[in-house]
Amino acid sequence: MNISRYTKILHSNSFQPEELRLTLVLYWRMLLGSVLTIIIIVFAYGGWQLFEVMENADILSSDVSADSHNAPIKNEDVNALVKAISSRQEHFDRSTPDVATDPAR
Repeated sequence: MNISRYTKILHSNSFQPEELRLTLVLYWRMLLGSVLTIIIIVFAYGGWQLFEVMENADILSSDVSADSHNAPIKNEDVNALVKAISSRQEHFDRSTPDVATDPAR
C-alpha cells in the first residue's frame, strides 16, 4: 500500500472514471484506519479509568473498614432517629389539608 503511488495516479488521471476506484480505496482505508485508531484510543482510556477507579476503591474500602470498627451504632441513637422521623410524619399529617373529594361523584 504505497500512498505516494496512489496520490501520483490520482493527480495525473483524476478526470478518468476508472481511476475513481483508487480514490475510493484510499478514502475507505483512511476512514477505516481513523475509526480503528479512535476505537483503540477509547478502549485504552476506558481501561485506564477503570484501573484508576479500582485502585481508589481499594484505598477507600480499607479506610471505611477501619472506621466502621471504631463507631458502633447505639440503640439510643436509633430510637432518637425513629422518634424524630415519627414526629416529622405527625407534623406533616397535621399541616397538610385533607384531600378534596371529587364533586362529580
